[in-house]
Amino acid sequence: PFREKLKKFVNSGKFKFGMLSPATDPYWSACYRVISCENKKYAGKTVFEMALGRSSRSIVETIYNEAIEVVCDILMECPDTTWALINDKREAGAYAEFLKHPFGMPCSDSVSFPENPVGKGNILDIGVPPCAYNMMPAFLLEMVKSRKSLSIAEAVKRLTSLPAEILGIKDRGVLKEGNWADIVILDWDKLEVWHDFTRPERKPAGIQNVIVNGRIAYQNGSMKASHNGMVLRKNKS
Repeated sequence: PFREKLKKFVNSGKFKFGMLSPATDPYWSACYRVISCENKKYAGKTVFEMALGRSSRSIVETIYNEAIEVVCDILMECPDTTWALINDKREAGAYAEFLKHPFGMPCSDSVSFPENPVGKGNILDIGVPPCAYNMMPAFLLEMVKSRKSLSIAEAVKRLTSLPAEILGIKDRGVLKEGNWADIVILDWDKLEVWHDFTRPERKPAGIQNVIVNGRIAYQNGSMKASHNGMVLRKNKS
């Protein structure tokens, strides 16, 4: 009885799994993958894959009934299971179009995490997303290399001088005499990011040095204890 009530509620339009509503997106289950689970047969699979493998009936039965049965069974058997939203359809459908706009700038709602996160026990007591470590290089690769929507010069501008200009932050965003020396040195041909939820902190390949306020903060894969950053505040006009 409980599961039937749950299915009715989930499919009612009043419930969301993360950012997805099963009522408006019946294929929500294809967007969630089990990352870690005591029962290894679940790990690495999406909810949809598991539901499809168990159901011998119609696809409608699979997406509206069996997918929720899978979630319930996993939680009953392994309550400490973790999953992740591996396909955010909001981003896949819209973000590239927004970022083509002359004032489109990439940003993230992820907080800063330590170099070696421990998963649970971090500042939010949740799993750490790969975008917390890979978002800016991923933007360059997606918009310049994959989609060819922006030139590398324009993409770098969106990460540097444009935000500084719009937010009124002086002495930043452009390499010139008198400005603070914030510099990223990378090998464009070797730039690569990882979307690994089991090792979200895995460093992007191809980034050689990061200089913050004139001091090396990152070099050849290692963080340096320079602590030379500062809080940036919008300049008052």
